[in-house]
Amino acid sequence: MLRLENLSVSIGGKRILDKLNISFGNGIHAVMGPNGSGKSTLAKAIMGLQEYSGSIYFEGKNIDKLSIEKRAQMGIFQLFQHTPHLPGISLFDIFRTLMKDKKPMEIMDMLEKASSKAGLNIAYITKPIDKTWSGGELKKAEMVQMLLLKPKIVISDEIDAGVDVDSLKRIMELIMESKAETVIFISHIPATIERLKPDGITVLKQGKVVAKGKMEMLEKIKKKGYEGF
Repeated sequence: MLRLENLSVSIGGKRILDKLNISFGNGIHAVMGPNGSGKSTLAKAIMGLQEYSGSIYFEGKNIDKLSIEKRAQMGIFQLFQHTPHLPGISLFDIFRTLMKDKKPMEIMDMLEKASSKAGLNIAYITKPIDKTWSGGELKKAEMVQMLLLKPKIVISDEIDAGVDVDSLKRIMELIMESKAETVIFISHIPATIERLKPDGITVLKQGKVVAKGKMEMLEKIKKKGYEGF
């Protein structure tokens, strides 16, 4: 589904990612590593939010020259650690632009159903996504977008940071409900990954892949931490 070849990122002369070669097929994949290992930079590069060298292939097609919007249209979706505000833009505005073939009332109906599943008050559908939104409301708005866009790949970037156990459980349930074929779950917390039970685990350290495996990786991390790699 997604293949990275010699993916490298340098910021301010510092190498953040160093020639990563990773393939993510169908299923759930965890990307783990200590803070500063390049995990979030990896997510941004895949989404097109970060310049990089090397190549990214999605469903066999090179997407290096595609914009964020084009990557999203192909079916790549990112859940952010810190969800951005969009002053002056509402969820309804977003989907009225994306779903030009549907009538406004149809879009409202779809948004109301998705908001109900995500636990977002329907009053927020037409409210600009500005700084008056709480972190929890922003996260729910992301869930609404994910449910309606039905992406092929969901990249979850450290969304377990600062989220309570019940909220995290619901987010995971909604990711599964989105029916994404590939989920890339980025985290440095073993307990989160243990609940997720991924099909594969990739460990990053200092911008490099230092280990690949399955659930046995968690036992090593729990016993020795990331210093064990």
